[in-house]
Amino acid sequence: MANISFDTDKKSPVNIGSFKISLDFKGKNADILALIDALQNSGKLTIRNGKLISQSGQKSTRTSSLSSLSNLLVGIDSFSLTNVLEDPTKGSDKDMNQGTLSLEFYVEGMNYQKLLLLRSFIVTHFETLKKSIKTDGMKCDKPGNALCNESSSNMAISVIKNLSKNMTSLQPKIDDLKKNELITDVNKEFDTLSEIKTSIQAIETIYNKNLAILNKSQNKTK
Repeated sequence: MANISFDTDKKSPVNIGSFKISLDFKGKNADILALIDALQNSGKLTIRNGKLISQSGQKSTRTSSLSSLSNLLVGIDSFSLTNVLEDPTKGSDKDMNQGTLSLEFYVEGMNYQKLLLLRSFIVTHFETLKKSIKTDGMKCDKPGNALCNESSSNMAISVIKNLSKNMTSLQPKIDDLKKNELITDVNKEFDTLSEIKTSIQAIETIYNKNLAILNKSQNKTK
C-alpha cells in the first residue's frame, strides 16, 4: 500500500490513486478464464485525468457511490503465460496452464472536499446528539414522571444526564471545526476528525443503550 500513486491534478473532484500487484497463477483453463472474466467485469472502469471512465468512454454514473474502499476497482494491466502449454481460450477447459497477472487496483484517497463534508457531518451529528442527551437527561428534573419511579429507568436517565459532561469536554473541538479554517494538512485533519468522530460514537453508544431501557420502561407504563 506504500506504493500507491495519486494524480497530481489537485483540481480533480475525486482523489484517485492506484497500485499494482503481480499474481502468479496455475490451474485449469476453465478456472483461469473464469478469473479473467471476473476481473474484467468487476468494474469495467479506468482512470483518465483523475476521473472514472467507463469502457464506452463516457463518464461513469457510479462515481457518487465510490466514497468508500469497500469495493476496490481492479483492472488487468498485463497477462502472460510463463509456461505456454496452449492458449487457454482454445484448449480444453480441463487442461492445466500457468502464468502471471499484473493487477491494477484503484483506490479513493482523502481530499479537501471530502474533509469539509466530514467536518459538517460531525458538527451536525454532535449538535443533534447533544440536544437529545439534554432533553432525556432532564426527564426526572420535574416530579410526576412515572419513569423516575423505576430504578432501572431512573438510573438510565441519570447516566444519560451525566453524558452532558462528556459532550461539554468535546465542545471546544467542535467549536474549532465550526470556524471553517483552511485545511493545511489533509492527513492531520483526517486524524483529528476521526478521533472526534470516535469519541462521539462512544458517547452515542452509551446513550442509545440507556435510551433503549427508557423506551422499554415507557412501553410498560402505557
